[in-house]
This record gives sequence, C-alpha cells and structure tokens, in this order.
Amino acid sequence: MPLLRRLNALLDRFLMAAMAAAFLGLIGTVFMQVLARNVLKMGMIWTLDVAQLFFGWCIFVGAALAVRRSAHYFVELFPDDWVRLNAGLKLLSDFVIGVIVTILLIGGWDFTVLGLARHTEAIGVTEAYWVACVPFGAAAMALFLAENVVDDLRRFADTFRQD
Repeated sequence: MPLLRRLNALLDRFLMAAMAAAFLGLIGTVFMQVLARNVLKMGMIWTLDVAQLFFGWCIFVGAALAVRRSAHYFVELFPDDWVRLNAGLKLLSDFVIGVIVTILLIGGWDFTVLGLARHTEAIGVTEAYWVACVPFGAAAMALFLAENVVDDLRRFADTFRQD
C-alpha cells in the first residue's frame, strides 16, 4: 500500500501540472480564436479542434484527480454519527465508481482505436488524440480508486472494532 500511495502521489503531481498546462493552452487557444474572429476579422479554423482537445483532456484528468480526493458530488443522507452506515455507503459509491471507470476504460479504448483511422481536417492528426483522454483518465481513476477502496475498507472495518 505505501508503494501505491507514493505512485499515486507522483501521478497526482504530474497530472496537476499537465492539467494546468492544458488549461492554459485551452484559455490561450480560445483567446486567439476570439481575437482572430472579432478583432482581426479572420477565421482560425484550427483553434476549435485544439480547444476541444485541451478541453477533453482537462475534463478526464480533472475527473481522475477528483477521484483521488473523493471530491465528486455526494449527498449526505444520514447524520455523521451513523458511522457504519456512512462507511458502507462510501464503499457502495466506490463500487459504482469502479463500474463507471471500467466502462470508460473499455469504451474509451475502443473509441481510441477507431480514432486512429480518422484524421481531422483542420490540423491533420488522428482523432485518437481527442478520445485517448478517456481511457487515460479512467486508468488514473482506477489507480486512485484502489487507494481509496483500501482506506474505505479499513474505515468500515474500524466501525466494527468500536463496538
């Protein structure tokens, strides 16, 4: 487990830096697009594709980082002092996230392979770059989820020791 924590901490730092760079790229690209269209009165066709590329990567890398921090939306249905029930619900949510991650990983991989055969008109690269963020993000989510599941199982088991 300490090895997984160290690996995830390293991956977390890398993904935060990559996401910051992609977000800056997104902002810069959209700024150039707006500037070219509204001020220079000319079209920059490639900016739409590049902005969509950056946006997709920001979404799935951000989702992976949110899994690590357990920062996705949740609804508190029960009081905090219902520790065992809340710990069990957290494990249930881990299971649901695991199902979603599996779907994203398999479906994203299939779409990435399909994207290898298609090229964009504006910038001339394969569409695999646009959808590769899905299996990449899902793989990172799976690593982060593994760490969370171990912690949540330990927390759930501790509720039985407190009795």
